[in-house]
Amino acid sequence: AQDLAFEDRTEAAGLAGVTGYGVAVADYDGDGWDDLLVTTATGGVRLFHNEGNLTFTDRTGEAGLPSDGRYFVPLWGDVDNDGFPDLFLGRKGTGTNRLFHNQGNGTFVDRATPAGLAPEADVAAATFGDYDGDGWIDLFLAVEQTGDLLYHNLTSDGVLRFEDQSGRAGVAGPAYAVPMQATWLDVNHDARPDLFAVHDGAVASRLYLNEGFLPLRDVAHETGLDDVGAGNSMGIAWGDIDHDGWEEVYVTRIGRAGLYRQPGDGVFTDEAVERGVDRNGMAWGTVFADFDNDADLDLYVVNTSGYDGSPAFLYANDGTGHFTELAEAAGVALVADAYGVATADFDRDGRVDLVVGAGNGVRLYRNTSPSGGHWVALRLEGRTVNRMALGTRVEVVAGGRRLTRTVSGGDSFCSQTSPTLHVGLGSATRIDTLHIYWGAGRVQTLTDLDADRLHTLLEPITATATEPLPDDTALQLLPGHPNPSHGETTLAFTLPAPSDVRLTLHDLLGRTVAVIAEGTYPAGLHRITFGTANLPAGV
Repeated sequence: AQDLAFEDRTEAAGLAGVTGYGVAVADYDGDGWDDLLVTTATGGVRLFHNEGNLTFTDRTGEAGLPSDGRYFVPLWGDVDNDGFPDLFLGRKGTGTNRLFHNQGNGTFVDRATPAGLAPEADVAAATFGDYDGDGWIDLFLAVEQTGDLLYHNLTSDGVLRFEDQSGRAGVAGPAYAVPMQATWLDVNHDARPDLFAVHDGAVASRLYLNEGFLPLRDVAHETGLDDVGAGNSMGIAWGDIDHDGWEEVYVTRIGRAGLYRQPGDGVFTDEAVERGVDRNGMAWGTVFADFDNDADLDLYVVNTSGYDGSPAFLYANDGTGHFTELAEAAGVALVADAYGVATADFDRDGRVDLVVGAGNGVRLYRNTSPSGGHWVALRLEGRTVNRMALGTRVEVVAGGRRLTRTVSGGDSFCSQTSPTLHVGLGSATRIDTLHIYWGAGRVQTLTDLDADRLHTLLEPITATATEPLPDDTALQLLPGHPNPSHGETTLAFTLPAPSDVRLTLHDLLGRTVAVIAEGTYPAGLHRITFGTANLPAGV
């Protein structure tokens, strides 16, 4: 579809006059609304709490976050799996790197030094991903003037701790390289996140294949992703633009961008010109999102307009993976020195909004596109995988199309999109099948899900009883324990014979708020433990 529209809500939202660089989105206090963290590059950071009506309140001071210092990189991740996202801030030139532990009451405490993170590394990009599949998110830092850093998360009993594995992992790269963005993504769908890093100048991009052990192996040359095109690679966006189940990667540059497509054979080819998305000015942040809910991913790119006068670009997908530029008509042709960009449905109206970090002020663009396409929002919570489910991939089958999304641990440029996945469904009124790839061969399949609503999906953990059950065991759902719940609860049910089971959680009005289990279960007693911290009130 080509009918896209946005309105600038920056001033009405309470964000006017805020100098921006990187932008990162997450619900830091668990109230169900995505909040916003902005790095200013000159005067600390700003934490904006979403009040639920598309207005934001500055909570920086009361949260205990810095109002001074020079930080470029903001990154949310639940380092200790307590249900509240923690915050990493990467320094640039002055100050120290910070890792703020979320106390769960709206305040943060810096734990970077005792956690073992290099205090004075000049961080150009950061990304969270669980490279060893142990359920704890690890941290990659793209660092200037020295080798890049990979930290293994060894947090235990609430004590945040990281160990430098850069040498063993083989990801340091050349010290002369000027790093830009890096991302974790399971490129070959083997349930292990791979690491993609790009650089300024003519330095080749690197794709580190995760084969389940260290070191990670750089396969950029053999896959075609070492290409630097016009040079000066900066931002990264991953997305499946043509519904074949495999993600393409868009890399912003100076003058001409690259769009690297792979048909599933592991070899990427630059198709930016053929697809109509090569023009990008002097570009930085970029995101794929289905802005009109037509079941096709569109593309937004921000840049330094002072370089050649180019405004931001909005490329609308025509349904075949080819694009038409519509930024001016849609109201988002921003002329500014802009760097970070992220997406979130800030007002939960089913349309993806845009937030941009720019030197002359943050911009918040509310999506007002009139498309009548259906949609679904998916909020995932891990139990064996990390609590925020960073790196978890989903595949939605609806209306004959296959739609792929992954929860981001850092993307775009010095930014992070919302961990709540948004999937446009076009004319489809239901999800036929949803596959959730929790990692290491753990796939959850759900069917017949409602459209036009948010689904909170909890990774199931099931254990059968160790003692035999009598032959006359009846079908029974046992009370949850503990009740009321404070963080997690366990439900149990008995089956007299192998059966197809669908266990859902409802609020007081009878609305489904979570699908806890679905699939075929053997006869006997089954217990499922799931987190409740992020469920809405009234459940």
